[in-house]
Amino acid sequence: MADHDDHIEREAHRLAGQLESQEAAYEAWQNGRPHADDPLYELIWRGAGKGVDVDKALDRLNRDRKVLNDLHDGAIDITDIPGYRALGNTNELVTERLRERISMYEEALRSHGRNLTVNQANVARMRNNVGR
Repeated sequence: MADHDDHIEREAHRLAGQLESQEAAYEAWQNGRPHADDPLYELIWRGAGKGVDVDKALDRLNRDRKVLNDLHDGAIDITDIPGYRALGNTNELVTERLRERISMYEEALRSHGRNLTVNQANVARMRNNVGR
């Protein structure tokens, strides 16, 4: 049992360190400092790497804004949104999730995708594959 507990604790520390590392470039950007991973984020942002580039971010932002506006105007119901259950099962929940996503993509446009976990994970993979 102690070995299992030790393993769980080591894994938790490893994951916490990985998450901290993945968020470091975004935090540096927020504080106006350069970061060693900046070139990798810029590759992804320009569409030269796996992840969300500027075109995808703009498409998703515009799509979510349109859906939110249509929902607000009564032009659509939440059941008209493909996969709406992933957003919630009430107008309030769906509206809240859409606003969160809009905010996330607006921040992505400012930070060149450094706030997006998919880009953070892909930068970590790119960094770990250098020299292999």
